[in-house]
Amino acid sequence: MSLSLALARALARPFWALRFEPVLERHYQRDIARSRRRHLRISLTVAILAYASFSIWDWILMTNAFWLISLLSALVVVGGGLVLLALRLMPAEHPAREWVGILPCLLAYAPPLLDVEATDATHRALWLATMPLMTLFTNSCIAPPLRQAAVHSLVALLAIGLATQMHALPALEASLVMTLAFATASFTLLNNFWMERARRQGYLLILRDRLRNEELTASNRFLAQQSATDPLTGVANRRALMQALANALAHPPPRPLLLLMIDVDHFKAFNDRYGHPAGDRCLQQVATALADELRAGDCLARYGGEEFAILCTPSREEDAGKLAQRLLDAVRRLEIPHLGPHAGPRVTVSIGGACARPDHDCAETFIEAADRQLYWAKQAGRDRAILEDCDRCHPAIEEPL
Repeated sequence: MSLSLALARALARPFWALRFEPVLERHYQRDIARSRRRHLRISLTVAILAYASFSIWDWILMTNAFWLISLLSALVVVGGGLVLLALRLMPAEHPAREWVGILPCLLAYAPPLLDVEATDATHRALWLATMPLMTLFTNSCIAPPLRQAAVHSLVALLAIGLATQMHALPALEASLVMTLAFATASFTLLNNFWMERARRQGYLLILRDRLRNEELTASNRFLAQQSATDPLTGVANRRALMQALANALAHPPPRPLLLLMIDVDHFKAFNDRYGHPAGDRCLQQVATALADELRAGDCLARYGGEEFAILCTPSREEDAGKLAQRLLDAVRRLEIPHLGPHAGPRVTVSIGGACARPDHDCAETFIEAADRQLYWAKQAGRDRAILEDCDRCHPAIEEPL
């Protein structure tokens, strides 16, 4: 099942349903894992400090058993510290994270279960009446999922009920303590349900917006790519070339900027002899051959019809002339037959190029300079390259052919 479908079904579920379908539940648990682990660690640290501070009431209410109760409480505090360490070391996405998080709270009910000698029944009742505070803190502040909160509340009620029997509280005091415990568990579980539902509902709304934004971004990216791509050859189109030229001239690269204009020789004759479908396949093959000779970052575009353009910065190891020669050879190696009038035995291209000069103040003047050299290459017999001004940028270049 797709995430979008699971999301739509979760938004339409009854208000009492908390857990999502498996694919969505995995995403939810993964996305909240780090924040929940941080919440557990902070809340448990506060709980341990608060639990330790209650020792003053152990001294006041349970004077005769203070040292024994303090020892047991210290063991609970140490256990809580070990749980904090475990939460720090275990992966945030671990499925036992929430159970480990409530473990110190369950341990905190242990000291009152021991049969200790106390001062009198009244003090024992007051001492046990503080136990629902742990239930209140766990369910409301640690705020575990409803399943863990229900288990914790059940353990709390059983522990408090057993403690009232072990300490032999009078019926009235025992009833008051149990009423406090039951009311605290009921109210906090209801609060826990609404908190978890609000968390999950908020997550669904955020996820819905995120998926919509991702879909919109993907659509915009696709449209932008389509608007900058020639549908026949798959290379950049004229619009993308003009944008790349404008950016390159506005922010010149450290190495000389080279523009090559490339024309498929006698292409009209090719179309007339072999047909337009064959002409389309020819252009696709030529575009692929040219692209294979370029580096990442070089811009190959279909300028129009059978004409291509390349905007690049030749490497230090290879000057503009060598690059142009490789492009000519790449098209020749295609061995596409061309037996039309005035054509040779195979498809070839003519190349004209120019390196950027200070007087190339816009893309149009730069294109005119390269296109002028393309004209001379065609006049000189085609299947050749003529470059202008590149000898100043690349000393290894020879004079134009």
